[in-house]
Amino acid sequence: MVLERQIKDRLNALLGEHESAGDWGGEDDDIFATCSVNRRQLPIAMMLKGRSVPRPMRIKDAGTNSDQVLRVAEAPAAIFAIQHVHKITEPVRRQLRMNIEALRSRGLEAYCAFIDGIQTYKLLTDPPPVRWSQIER
Repeated sequence: MVLERQIKDRLNALLGEHESAGDWGGEDDDIFATCSVNRRQLPIAMMLKGRSVPRPMRIKDAGTNSDQVLRVAEAPAAIFAIQHVHKITEPVRRQLRMNIEALRSRGLEAYCAFIDGIQTYKLLTDPPPVRWSQIER
């Protein structure tokens, strides 16, 4: 099973980030960077779940207090992404989508993306150019 550090390093490389923050339980996001979408530079906050959760990710797997999805959605970003080495369950997806809708209702630009185990494998074995085709509008 691949380490979260390897995933974080690959994503940072694709995003052009040279440094990576340490990993600890109370962080708001695992990666905060800027990415190019349709020739626009947008801030992105990413939550990563690695081999510590060897099953489909559920809400209770998202942080000690099950609030990691909420915390990542509070970042000053326009794109919010969740990555996991397995499936990302619908309740997790729904929670992020609800946060995106709340941000939009306040007039903010907000999108979400999900990178599941199959996409993570492809990212690590044959990285494509950075294309956020998984961004949901």
